[in-house]
Amino acid sequence: MFCHIHVHSQYSMLESTISIDGLVDAASRMGFQALALTDKYVMHGAAAFYKKARARGIKPLLGCQICTLWEHQPYSLVLLCTNAAGYSNLCRMVSASHLQKKTPFPSLDLHLVFKNCQGLIALSCARQGHLSSLLAKGRYQDAQKALSIYRKGFGSRFYMEVQRYPKKCSQQGCLSETIIQFSQKNGVPLAAANDVHFTSPQDYGAYQALCKLKSMSGKSDPLKPAQNSQHYLKSAQEMESLFGDIPWALSHTGAIAQACRLKLALGGLHIPRFEVPCSMSQQQYLEKLCLLGLGKRYSSPAPALYRRLKKELDTIGAMRYSGYFLVVWDIARFARKNHIPICGKGSAAGSLVSYVLGISDVDPVKNNLYFERFLHAERKQPPDIDMDIAHKRREDVLAYVQSRYGEKNVGRVCSFSTLKRKGAVRESSRVLNCPKQETDGLLEQAAYEKPFPRSGNRDLLRLSSKLSGIIRHVGTHPSAIVVSASPLDETIPLMRSEQGKIMSQYDMDSIEALGILKIDLINSLSLTLIAEVSDSLSQHGKSWDIKKIRDDDPRTFAMMREGRTLGVFQLESTGIRNLMRKIRPASLEDITLLLSLYRPGPQQSGMVDTLIDRKLGKKDVYMHPSLKPLLEETYGVILYQEQVMRIARSIAGYSYGEADLLRKAMTKRSPQQMKEQKQRFIRGAQKKGHQIQFAQAVFSRIAKFASYGFLKAHASAYARISYAACYLKTHFPARFLAAVLSNGAGYYPPAQYIQEARRMGIGIKCPCINLNGFLFTAQQEQCIRVPLVQVKGLGPARVGSICKERERGGDFKNFTQFYRRCFQSRLSRAAVENLIKAGAFDFAAANRRKLLIYFWHLEKGDSRPDLGAIADFSLEEKLDAEKKILGFEVSASPLAFYRRELAGLDVTDSSNFRPGDVLCAGRVINRRQETDRNGNQMLFCTLEDHGGMYEAVFFPRAYTQNKKEVLAYPELLLKGRVCCKDSNFSVTASRAWGLKSLKKAKQGLKNDMIRNELISETSKLW
Repeated sequence: MFCHIHVHSQYSMLESTISIDGLVDAASRMGFQALALTDKYVMHGAAAFYKKARARGIKPLLGCQICTLWEHQPYSLVLLCTNAAGYSNLCRMVSASHLQKKTPFPSLDLHLVFKNCQGLIALSCARQGHLSSLLAKGRYQDAQKALSIYRKGFGSRFYMEVQRYPKKCSQQGCLSETIIQFSQKNGVPLAAANDVHFTSPQDYGAYQALCKLKSMSGKSDPLKPAQNSQHYLKSAQEMESLFGDIPWALSHTGAIAQACRLKLALGGLHIPRFEVPCSMSQQQYLEKLCLLGLGKRYSSPAPALYRRLKKELDTIGAMRYSGYFLVVWDIARFARKNHIPICGKGSAAGSLVSYVLGISDVDPVKNNLYFERFLHAERKQPPDIDMDIAHKRREDVLAYVQSRYGEKNVGRVCSFSTLKRKGAVRESSRVLNCPKQETDGLLEQAAYEKPFPRSGNRDLLRLSSKLSGIIRHVGTHPSAIVVSASPLDETIPLMRSEQGKIMSQYDMDSIEALGILKIDLINSLSLTLIAEVSDSLSQHGKSWDIKKIRDDDPRTFAMMREGRTLGVFQLESTGIRNLMRKIRPASLEDITLLLSLYRPGPQQSGMVDTLIDRKLGKKDVYMHPSLKPLLEETYGVILYQEQVMRIARSIAGYSYGEADLLRKAMTKRSPQQMKEQKQRFIRGAQKKGHQIQFAQAVFSRIAKFASYGFLKAHASAYARISYAACYLKTHFPARFLAAVLSNGAGYYPPAQYIQEARRMGIGIKCPCINLNGFLFTAQQEQCIRVPLVQVKGLGPARVGSICKERERGGDFKNFTQFYRRCFQSRLSRAAVENLIKAGAFDFAAANRRKLLIYFWHLEKGDSRPDLGAIADFSLEEKLDAEKKILGFEVSASPLAFYRRELAGLDVTDSSNFRPGDVLCAGRVINRRQETDRNGNQMLFCTLEDHGGMYEAVFFPRAYTQNKKEVLAYPELLLKGRVCCKDSNFSVTASRAWGLKSLKKAKQGLKNDMIRNELISETSKLW
């Protein structure tokens, strides 16, 4: 029985069009009972292929096409695993080919292959293999010598691979016959193969495009891809017609498949050994730690707490996850001991064990959270404990994990990026060398998910549809790490990330399928902000601890109710600030509610308005009195997944584990599971004395809202971070905003946080050559100083040299001293000019224009020029220079640049908006194009002025009339009408002018037609 033994998937980067699903589907349709996956250089898809092939009744043969070096020459060799030892050896060799990096491409010395060949079958490769290359050159004796070496290494497990194609491929055909004769003469078993790169001949064009893209990348690869339209997944009948005269070549593929008996252990969780005191088991040690932690978290624990803790620990012990919790506790302990902020989140925050171990800071009892949402006996998947870590200290935590569990046992996890619709168009255009104008039009269509025009370039459209979904790059997962009890390369193939770090070749799903411990340590800018502000306060004698702040600070909640939360984690987008003003949070529970509501599902369902009305006392509706205590925290609306579990338990008598299965069934929307759950729910409700009509109504209600349900444990964890960040902004605004700016941590560009600081009465100061270098710094909560590194043309290295010179020789007393100490050896002319224009020498009461001229004289060798009186730059000139050099204006707010143009107009500040006609101005922060129900384009703009941010909408007709100005200019003057809904103001714009064009028009620098148009439009307003 024939089976394909040399097959490539998309993971052979840009050398195959076949996805794993597509490969398994095609093999199933063709009736193959076994199939190999032998990607080039990598094993990315091996675990996923194994799992999916087994599910479809196909025997998976795992292997790899590696590159071997013989006398410094690269050759192909296909290896297939026969057992677990072979799989480990293959993982080890593939890992070594990537990690050792002796050549620009992954390769192995042949002696290393022979050293690790146990449990592996080798195929010579009919194309670019060692033997075939020698035979193609007529070096028959050398081929025999090489064969003896391979036979010595692999014995009877070495096969000559032969491929056959139609007569038009004459060169390959001649080589095939030579290989057959060589095999027969030397008694080497012959195996028929097709070196598959696509599933059908129709995919050959897309395959050629991929190969062209790979060649355009410029990466070194001596093993060139096949260029032959016959490299598709041929049926057994097609292969029999090609090899009918040598049937043993076909039957040997069946023998190879039979010899491959590898069984991967899927599921479960393999936890590294955590060392505990010799007199205790891991479970006993975990119990001891939890009891100690319970006493620290609760001053006098009630009996109910001990009962809940025991129940959780019993479940953890029964499922053999004690070691997992100890590993995560150990990481959390290290972080807290070294003052590294962490936040345990997700369903793990619903566990009392997580809380008392210090993994999470959310009290699950106080917040009415369930351990069973995280872990229960009926759950098939391992638990998932995620932790946010301050991003500047994450590497410290990773270094500790590596030192604790072994450098070879810990690694990152890879991820794959695929070509989306827009990327497929762009790459197809590169391959076909399409005109830019034609490509740009299709890219715009792709960006807005619009149908492509039928009149477009058919070749481009056809190719882009073929390439869409193809794997393009291998990256590093932003948070996941793997921790193993043994060296990783024994169980998974490894490679290096672009940063040189060791990472798995398997993605997160494959890692979980194999049961290898994966932990998500997630970079958190918000925790970094909190840590930096805390450190700043400590340095100035003000100790501050996030755990000790009161959670009912009135000033903090007043700030939230006003929507003044720019820079605050999860609470700074326009939409959530508008929602915040409606909900008017007054507690951590309200913040949890807010974060759970601000999602597409709840907003589109209408439940947001219902909940707000009930919160404000306009309605109070419960289907039944028994539901009130279950839904009171969300005013009768089912919002949290935990509430679905609570209702199932209270109304229908579910256990917590059964309730979680109900929640999962509703989330997945499986019709069969929903039918079974409905029957179970109604039976249980009737047993508890409820009417069938009531049970049906309740089930319908929870089924409707379960798809929108958010995990309260996760929202509660994030609510604490949001509250802490807002607390800091309220009480230490300059330090907080300085930290936001230094870390680039906000939702908006830096200019918006500069404006926010001004609105809070905080001054902004230009860089100073004698002060900070790399970070925005707060000065006594009254002002923020811009760092030198913000100056265009300097960069970290040059700023570092200035700071070192300052430490060595003291502060610079004037520009002349700076020039002598720094300019000639360290800085460019442009960098010094930018420092002057940005105000870095204003400390010496310097006139920026005069100083610039003085610098030019110094360069020419005139050290004492007689400059006389020179007028300084105007405010507008300073603002213009600061914007170009720093990225934002420092000397005044952005609109001050247009103060002359706006002075004669009746412009209303957004803080004074009232319903009615208005003329307003602002800088555009964000533009968002949408289409109305008729398919016409409209535009939403977020603008900022002295009063804050507001939204302006251009409906289709107004957008068409003003499109040029609105898209071209960053600062706009708008004419429109103010609308008010739920205390939120927005402007429906009818006319727009770019303030730059208005400035030029008033200065007479534009032609008369444009100037007259602008003046006629605004003549009544001047």
